[in-house]
Amino acid sequence: MKAVGRDDLADKVDRCSKSHPDSPHDIESFAKEPPYEKILIEVKSTAEPDNFTFRLSARQIQEGRQSQWPYYIYRVTCVTTERPKLYIYPFGELWASDFRMEAGEFNVTVPRPIKQS
Repeated sequence: MKAVGRDDLADKVDRCSKSHPDSPHDIESFAKEPPYEKILIEVKSTAEPDNFTFRLSARQIQEGRQSQWPYYIYRVTCVTTERPKLYIYPFGELWASDFRMEAGEFNVTVPRPIKQS
């Protein structure tokens, strides 16, 4: 935000992954162009180049689909090199595209047992 002359907004950027560890996004920032609306960013990183498979929690998907603010996935590859690559995906466009989701794990809640053995 400082790069676009908005120091006032730069001070309001929140790295939620540190301040609110349970948040379904990592960063609350602002668009770099007027009207400088709030945006939500989930960062997914990998050391491998061109690896476009990553995990999203059910809460992240729900927030991406229902948030009143634009929600972005920032995919960073080659993070252990001097030249990491950043790919930015607006969640709404990603959701509407021909992407693939595969179920890997599920959280299961069972009723309390009536009697224990």
